[in-house]
Amino acid sequence: MADFKLLNFERNKGEVRPGLLVDNDQIIDIQNATGDEKWCTSTLNILREWDQACPVLHKMAEGLTDKVSLSDVKLLAPILYPPAIYCAGANYKKHAMEMSADKKRFQIKKLQIPIFF
Repeated sequence: MADFKLLNFERNKGEVRPGLLVDNDQIIDIQNATGDEKWCTSTLNILREWDQACPVLHKMAEGLTDKVSLSDVKLLAPILYPPAIYCAGANYKKHAMEMSADKKRFQIKKLQIPIFF
């Protein structure tokens, strides 16, 4: 199986496309390569339909699909519009102790780590 990385890229005046990075410097436009597949419209949809998409993406990465040079595109965030964002307020004991108002009385047993918000 060919290795690839899933990404988003911008090309042609702001057009955002999901892509595969292959050979460390070539990008395959997933939408162009798959046609009308509903799952190929975004990286988030690809991940949601991973069981269906994964074998197709591997074949695409191994095949003679048209590629664009990495230097000709602008890379974007891998997930453009995530449905949720989780932040860890205190993700390890020392950090939680640093955040405590009274470091001497801080009891880790009472605090569930990590604290997400």
